[in-house]
Amino acid sequence: MSRCNEASTLLLVDDGHLNRTAFGRVFRKLNHYIDLVTAEDGLEALEYLNAELTRCKGVLPPVIVLLDIYMPRMNGPELCDALRNRRGFDDMVMFAFGKAEVPAAIRSALDTHIAGYVTRDNQLETLVSVLQPEGKTAIP
Repeated sequence: MSRCNEASTLLLVDDGHLNRTAFGRVFRKLNHYIDLVTAEDGLEALEYLNAELTRCKGVLPPVIVLLDIYMPRMNGPELCDALRNRRGFDDMVMFAFGKAEVPAAIRSALDTHIAGYVTRDNQLETLVSVLQPEGKTAIP
C-alpha cells in the first residue's frame, strides 16, 4: 500500500491470475521505488482507490493504472468512466491493454481516457521499456 503523498503506485487491474503474476515478477525486478498493487477487476480497483482516497484525505499520491479491457463485474471502459467522473481521480495516468484487435466502440471510449494502449502480444516488453531504469540492461 502506498504512503500518502510520498510513493507512486502502479495499479495493475487484470482478471487473469497468470498475467498478474508475470507482471508482478517483471515489475519487482525492475522497479523498487513504485508500489505495485493488483486488482482482479474494475470493481476491486475502484474499491481500492476509494479507500486510498479516504485514507489520504482526498489527495492521492501519483497513480499509474494499467488495466485490462475485458474483465468481469466492471470492465476497463467502465472503470475509466468511473474514475474520470469522480473528484480526486482526475490526475491518474491510465494505460489499457488487451487483444490487438479491439472493437472500434471500445477503442473510441478508451481513447478519451487513457494515455496509451498496449496489445497482449507485447505487454511485458512494453512494461519493461517503460519501467526500465536508465543504464540498466533488460531482464532476460
